[in-house]
Amino acid sequence: MNPDKSKIKIGTAQEIGEQLDDQLEGAERQIHLQDGAAMGLRRAAEKLKELGAHVQKDLKEGHLGEFGDLGLKVADYAIRYISRSASLVENLALTAEVEKVKAIGRVDGLKAAVQSTKKVMDGEKVKLLAYEQAVRDGDVNEDGEFEGDPEDRPEGTHPGRPLAARKSAAADIERRRKESKGAPPSSKTKAATPKAAKA
Repeated sequence: MNPDKSKIKIGTAQEIGEQLDDQLEGAERQIHLQDGAAMGLRRAAEKLKELGAHVQKDLKEGHLGEFGDLGLKVADYAIRYISRSASLVENLALTAEVEKVKAIGRVDGLKAAVQSTKKVMDGEKVKLLAYEQAVRDGDVNEDGEFEGDPEDRPEGTHPGRPLAARKSAAADIERRRKESKGAPPSSKTKAATPKAAKA
């Protein structure tokens, strides 16, 4: 394990987590903003409908008759445009509600990202602490390789050289030992002798 890399990972995860927290806060504000906008727009649509109903009532009760046919035409146009305005405001309220749902989705996604980043950071902290403890206990050499029973190896420490390299080194040591005692090399290491040409 490389403690410097681990510290960089922890720092990076923390920085990303802080940025995600800021985005999360903004997305949560957006939920409240869109919720307020939708409520205000629905209330405005209700008021417009009430105004249209009031003009309709005045028209039926003859309050606009004193203006003649012109008053009736103006009232008819007014009712029509008030109704259209109410529909437009209701559509704006629906748009705000859709934006609120989108913001809720963003919040959920950002919360998941924050949790994932925190999990990575916490995992790296655990590995780093285990490594530092193993170094203090003398279980790990300066290269970060574990020197002990593989079953007791702390998480995050390097298990040592690959098995093939260890076997090769052991075979090399055994060959040198035999050669130093004067034993002939094994048949596996003998060089092949060229066959004599037949005459």
